[in-house]
Amino acid sequence: MFKQKFIQWYQNQIGWTGTILIALMLGFATWGLLQRMHLSSNPAYTKGVLIATHKGAKGSMYWDFTFYADENEFKSSAPISNCKNCSIGDSVIIKYQLDNPDNNELISKSPANSLSNK
Repeated sequence: MFKQKFIQWYQNQIGWTGTILIALMLGFATWGLLQRMHLSSNPAYTKGVLIATHKGAKGSMYWDFTFYADENEFKSSAPISNCKNCSIGDSVIIKYQLDNPDNNELISKSPANSLSNK
């Protein structure tokens, strides 16, 4: 009895579209968690350079940066909040997954910049 009422409620309130949206959200959340786990379990660090800024889909600002890993150049982006006192051209510290440099994050401004700007 409860099962039938629940199924009826679910179909009326959520339906197939809601089910698909919930599944997509759970999939993206799981993918994001796995990416962070892999990055934390197999990290490498290198220097990168801020090359530009751009506005995201909802108006948030992002840094564009480039770095080298295994003699290959990689380009990525990170929220401005990851490096608030940075400027285009500054060196930054990048953390990346050793066996997948496309999985990366901007950690902070490079200490060398901080010393040279004083």
